[in-house]
Amino acid sequence: GAALRRVPLTFVHVLPMAAGPAYLDMGLPEDYWGWQRKRGQEIVALARDVANKATAGRERLQLDADVVSGNTIGTLVDRSRHA
Repeated sequence: GAALRRVPLTFVHVLPMAAGPAYLDMGLPEDYWGWQRKRGQEIVALARDVANKATAGRERLQLDADVVSGNTIGTLVDRSRHA
């Protein structure tokens, strides 16, 4: 879609919010959020690679990526409204 319309393609990975009884009882490891952010960056990097391979030999596609924290559905709906 983005390549055909010549518009930027944005990958968004939403980090889950840690809330709920299980997290309150156990607590989170000290490096939990750092690990989550790193994993999110790996995921969007893989998505970029797939997009680059899929559009190889064509006009270069503008790719953006963002790793954010929040409610997954709400964040993606909000982002799609402004796409």
